[in-house]
Amino acid sequence: MLVAACSSTSGTAVSVNGTELSNRDFTNWLHLISANKQLASQTQTTGVNSNTYNTTFTTGVLNNQVTFALIDQELARRHITLTPADLSAAETSLQTQLAPSTTNPSTGQQSAGTAAQGKAVLDSLGSFKTALIRATAGQTALQKVYATKRGSTAALQKLYNANPAQFKNKACVVVIEVPAGTGGTDSSGNPVTPTAADFATAQNEASQVRSQIATATAGDLATEFASAAATVAQQEGLQSDGDLGCQSKGTYATSEPALEDAVWNGPVGDMSQPVKGSQGYLLVFVSARGDLTFAQAKAELQKAAATQSLTDYKTWFDAAAKKADVSVDPQWGSWDRKTGTIVAPTGASTSSTSTTRPTGLGGSLNLPSTGPSTGATGVPTSTTTP
Repeated sequence: MLVAACSSTSGTAVSVNGTELSNRDFTNWLHLISANKQLASQTQTTGVNSNTYNTTFTTGVLNNQVTFALIDQELARRHITLTPADLSAAETSLQTQLAPSTTNPSTGQQSAGTAAQGKAVLDSLGSFKTALIRATAGQTALQKVYATKRGSTAALQKLYNANPAQFKNKACVVVIEVPAGTGGTDSSGNPVTPTAADFATAQNEASQVRSQIATATAGDLATEFASAAATVAQQEGLQSDGDLGCQSKGTYATSEPALEDAVWNGPVGDMSQPVKGSQGYLLVFVSARGDLTFAQAKAELQKAAATQSLTDYKTWFDAAAKKADVSVDPQWGSWDRKTGTIVAPTGASTSSTSTTRPTGLGGSLNLPSTGPSTGATGVPTSTTTP
C-alpha cells in the first residue's frame, strides 16, 4: 500500500502521552530520509518528487517517534539531563554506524566507510538528525542506569552465589590467533587448507608476537596479552578480540583439539608457546582454571550483568510502549496496544505493513536502532535476577 505524503500536512501525525509530532514535521522527516540515497532504497516506490511512500516506511518512522518520545519522557521522570558530551558521543557513534560500507570488487570483502561519510549522511537528515541524536544519547543514559544497578559489587556477588554450578571446573582463556595463509574457502565452501610454508610463516609471526609481549610487559601480563590479542585480531580482520571467556572442559575438543589441550594442560598465568592449530598458530593465556573464585569470575559476571541490563531496558521499553497513550492520524495508520506499535491503515497488504515493533529505526531502513535491544549473549547464561 502506498500513501502520499501530501495527503494532509495540518494536524498531528502522532501523539505519545501528550508529546506530539505534527503532520508537517512528519512529512518533512519522510522527505529528508528518503532524499538520502544511502537510506532511500526501500522508503518509497516512485521517487522523491512524487512524495509517495510505502507503509512500511511511514509506520517505521512513526514508530521511531514513539521511541523518541518514550525515551525523553523516561529521562524526565528520572531527572536525567543529557549533557553536551552525551550528545556529542551519540553523534560520533551515529556517524560511525551510518557510514556507507564499500565492497572490493576483486575480493568481495566489505570495508567500513569513513566518519566523514557517516557525518554527511547524518547531516542530510535535518531535524530528524536532532531527534535521532537525542534518542541515541537518551538510550545510552537509560541503559547506564540499569547497568550500574546490575554491575554493583553486591549485585555481582549475589549472581555468583546464586549460580555456583556456572563457575565449577572452568578455564578463563584469551587467545592470539595468527592465521596461516590468506584464509577463505574453496569452491565447496570449505576452509582452504594452509600449506606447510603458510604454517611456517604463521609460527614465526606468533613467536615474534610472543617476544614483543614479553619485552613490553612491565606490569600485568594478562592485561598486556589481552591488548595484544585485540590488536592482532584487528590487523588480521578477525571478528573476535581473542577473549574466549570462561568455558567448561571439552568446549574446544571438537573444533580445535590443540587449543583444548593447551587450555587444560598448559600453564596458568603465563603465555603458552606457539600452538599449531588447524588454520594457523595460537598463543594461549589461561588466567584461571578450576573452580573460580568470585574475583576470578568477576569479568564473566560483568558480561552477564551487562546482558541482563540490556534485557532490563528492553523490558521497560516494551512495557512503556504497551501502556502508552498513543493516537495516530488515520491517514498513516493506527495504534496496536497489544504489540505497542503503529500499524498501517486498514487495507494495506501484509507485505507492506509492519505488525511488530521494528528492530531498527525506520523499519526497513538501514538506520541504527534506539528501540529495545537484547544485546550479545553473555556468559554465564543465567536467568537469575540479582
